[in-house]
Amino acid sequence: MNDQNDLFRDTGESPSELKGRPPAEPAAATGINLPFSLYASFENVAGISIKLCGTDGQPLPGVPAGPLGGPCGVLACGSGFARTCAENHAAAVQTATQLRRPYIFNCHMRLAAWAVPILQNNKPLPAAIICGGGLLSEPDIALMRHAERVAVKHGVDPAELADSLNSVPVLSRERIRAIADFLFRM
Repeated sequence: MNDQNDLFRDTGESPSELKGRPPAEPAAATGINLPFSLYASFENVAGISIKLCGTDGQPLPGVPAGPLGGPCGVLACGSGFARTCAENHAAAVQTATQLRRPYIFNCHMRLAAWAVPILQNNKPLPAAIICGGGLLSEPDIALMRHAERVAVKHGVDPAELADSLNSVPVLSRERIRAIADFLFRM
């Protein structure tokens, strides 16, 4: 399994090739000073993945991140996943920074995720905390069929990807909102 910080670099394409922009700078170089150990602890308590992404949807270099699990862990070795995921995250980061509040969205795997903007003096920094994914209900046949189509597209085992949905936490809308609000206020 790949280290999460390197996940989006595994396609052989640089972030500038993906989005026409230069690679994201290390978190320290962007002026982002966050309590990463506190986020890691919260990640364990909440049972959801948390990572810090730049405006290109890429995890910021030099920021600690936990291992990928569920569908993301399975898809990390497939072709095209990194680009699709980074584009999805970039759009969420952009929306959250424009709104200046958490933005809840569905990723390409139909998992609930959210982008939490990072504000400094009420101005958004060029990054957001991406959290998720979770499900709003137990996986159903429609989601399993979607997972099978995604698996074929990305060259991974359809049964393994569909089975990985069973490890995704089921979260209520209220819990998702509470987690996003907590991280935003932190």
